[in-house]
Parts: sequence; structure tokens; C-alpha cells
Amino acid sequence: MRVTLLGTGGPRPDPDRAGPATLIRHGGTSVVVDTGRGVATQLLRAGVEVEDLDTVVITHFHYDHTGDLDDLIMSGWNNGRTRPLRLIGPEGLARLVDDYLSRVHAADILFRLRECQFTGEDLVHPRELLDITELPGDRGSTTELLDGEIVMEAEPVDHGHGFGLDRREWPCLGYRFTAGERVVAVSGDTIDCPGLRRLALGADLLVQCCYYAGLELADPVVAVVADLVLAAAPSVGPLAEAAGVGTVVLTHIRRKAPEMLDSMLAEVRAHFDGEVVIGSDLWSRELG
Repeated sequence: MRVTLLGTGGPRPDPDRAGPATLIRHGGTSVVVDTGRGVATQLLRAGVEVEDLDTVVITHFHYDHTGDLDDLIMSGWNNGRTRPLRLIGPEGLARLVDDYLSRVHAADILFRLRECQFTGEDLVHPRELLDITELPGDRGSTTELLDGEIVMEAEPVDHGHGFGLDRREWPCLGYRFTAGERVVAVSGDTIDCPGLRRLALGADLLVQCCYYAGLELADPVVAVVADLVLAAAPSVGPLAEAAGVGTVVLTHIRRKAPEMLDSMLAEVRAHFDGEVVIGSDLWSRELG
């Protein structure tokens, strides 16, 4: 199983980091978790054609995680996709995709289908090339990928639920992928919580959101966000150590100076004996 970080940034545009997206490849299949800005281009840089992508998994509906989902769908269709693209995510995913196809890109789709009547191309409506599965946002679930060669487990994680949002109206999931004896966990956006600990338990590699360094928590607004919305470095080390993770790779990183990144690395290492990696776009690791 190979893990590649396609994008390691967050909601604020960063010239050095594309939007949140992680590629997992095993055998002949490819799975993308989240579809942040630039994901289609990053896929090509990682060696995967958009029309050959097998599965897209969405953690939650913040725009930085879904912003280029329509680009992946439309680009694969425009590039000649002939088999269904599997889309998996929380309840609400089908509605989002329907809005893309019936509203946002309706005129574009009409144009391409009409064009094909003149060119002789065999093109179906993109809706026919999608297989959508919605997962519950309030409990764990298990899905088999690649005819059972990959087992994907989903768990609800805490991402702003302290604001009084219920898990049905604001579903947020993290994922765990198991292939043979290898396990990769992808936190999604979250703070330390029971769902994340279940996903991370014994994982060979944890792709963990880590938006802030501890030094940034002196800002009271940042402190609230770190407490209720997005993990900061001081909480990641104890989580990874308690879960027995092999390697933790930090992603979803807010733009910051190199010295602050060094501080973030040290803050995680202070409480975790395993390997710590500050994620960068197109960083890749093979788990043999």
C-alpha cells in the first residue's frame, strides 16, 4: 500500500500547499481521500490519470475538502471515463453531487452531449458514471474496496461539534484502510477524540491534521479553534503515542514560517517516540 499526500494545506490558499487530499494505492486501485483545490493536477503529478481513479472518499463538507470534487468528476468524464467512479462520504454527498450535475455544470454537460451528436463521440451523461454511497455520520461503518482487498472503516470524529452541531446535520468522518497486515489511518479534520483513537489504534501510518503549532495558541481565537475544531501539535504527540502509531504524518497545515514548522515537529516529538513527518505535497511512502 502506497500513501501519497496530494495536498497538505487548508482553507487559506497557500502557494506551497494544495488543498487537502490523500492518495492511497494498493494493487491496481487508487483511492483519494478528500478533494481540495488542485487535486486533479496533483493526481497527474502522482502518476494517476483522472479517468483511471477508482474511488473518492470525502471526510466532511467544509469547502476546502470538497472544492474540486466537481473537477474530478467532470475531468474524468471529459477525458473519456467509461466505468463508474465510486464516491463515498457522509450523508449529504448525493445531494452535493446532484447540485453539481443538475445546476452548477448543467449547461456544460448539455453542450458536451450536443457536441457529441456532431462529432460522433460516444458520451453518456456523467451521472451514469457515478456510484455513490453515503455513510452514517453518527456511528462507525465498514466498506470493502477492491473486492475486499482493502477494508475501509469510518468513524465519526469531533470537528466543531462543541459548537452545538449535531452529527446528523454536521457529519464528519475519519477513515482507516487495511490491506493485508498494513494499516493507514486518515484523520480528516478533527481534534483528539474517541473516534480518532479507534481509527489510529496500531496504525502503521497516521495522516493527521495538525493546523497549529503550540506557539500559536497564545492567540485566544486560535486557542478556541485548537480546542474544538482542529488539532494542534501539543495534542498530536500524546494521541499518536497512546494509539501505538508507527509513523505520524502531519497535514492540513496552516501557512507558517519554517521556524514555526520546526517548533511543531519538536512539540509532537516531545510526546511521541515514533517517526514524525511534516507533510509536504507529493510526499509518498510505500508500506511493504
